[in-house]
Amino acid sequence: MKRADLKSEKGELRLLLKERRYTIPDVERQRISTCFARDASSLLSKMPFQTVSVFYSCAGEPDMMPLMTSLHMHGCQVCLPVIQRKAAPLIFRSWKPDMILSFLDNGGIPVPPPAADVIIPTLLFVPLLGFDTYGYRIGYGGGYYDRTIALLRRQKSVHIVGVGFSVQEVVYIPKERHDEKLDAIMTEDGYRLFPLFHNLGHERKKAF
Repeated sequence: MKRADLKSEKGELRLLLKERRYTIPDVERQRISTCFARDASSLLSKMPFQTVSVFYSCAGEPDMMPLMTSLHMHGCQVCLPVIQRKAAPLIFRSWKPDMILSFLDNGGIPVPPPAADVIIPTLLFVPLLGFDTYGYRIGYGGGYYDRTIALLRRQKSVHIVGVGFSVQEVVYIPKERHDEKLDAIMTEDGYRLFPLFHNLGHERKKAF
């Protein structure tokens, strides 16, 4: 597929997935967000990660505050991603429940203050607009997470978990060379690991 066609298909898919996400009532979104904290507790009992990255919720994403609070109560060092500049990997600054997120990063997202410690997570809960059966995600198009995940995977063993709703799953996500695969997904249906390998033939299908 030509790059221009791929870009167009991804653009259409992003619009569709945004519409799907906004169909979820606020009460249901909050209920699901609370369930994520429970599912994460179960995950930590099996794989005791110490440093965990979450994200500040916006634009109809699940409310991550219950999960962040639960992780902190389990003794994890919780951090939030920070956009430093365009086309650069994210950094992660330490977060605590009593912290007021009055600072904005270069993406306009509330983040911990500059004095907060920079840490490197081993478990990352990442936002998304959509995901497919093979574990590929589509985000907002900035490429920040793909660059960051690629860098972290070269440095150490990390576990990448997409967080979203079941309505955001599609047949396949149009894939580019730089796109990084998720290890697992967490939705209201629970936590699901993805296969290590996928059938390359799926990339010839239509996403939606």
